[in-house]
Amino acid sequence: MIKSFAATGKGPKSTPKLGADPLGAWIKLRDQTLQVLDHAHVLESIAHDPFGPGFGPMTVDTLVGFMAADLVPHTWDMARTAKVDERLDSALVKHTLATWKALPDDVLRMPGMMAAAVKPVPGADAQTKMLNFLGRTV
Repeated sequence: MIKSFAATGKGPKSTPKLGADPLGAWIKLRDQTLQVLDHAHVLESIAHDPFGPGFGPMTVDTLVGFMAADLVPHTWDMARTAKVDERLDSALVKHTLATWKALPDDVLRMPGMMAAAVKPVPGADAQTKMLNFLGRTV
């Protein structure tokens, strides 16, 4: 996706399939993505509507930030489901909250995006506040 946006400003026509080795496919795609991002000026390239209407054009740098911010609450979702440590990196929590708060609420809360925000309890930590903002009950 990033490679396509960096090269053409448009998304890929199809997404890669994971096949029998999802981890291997992910590692290969990660390595390819890092190679693309290593080229001069690629982060300043413009991605046109990478997430559909409402998001508008953005730099590849901003696109990468959104993609990282999208993974953080899903990491918590999986940890909670698996009943393992749910603590998230504090810098990622801060980045995630700032990234999603930058979007207009009607875009953030449109169908298929985030649920309505949940009011955090008094004294909630930064991770809980971020998850509540994204519609998670902690």
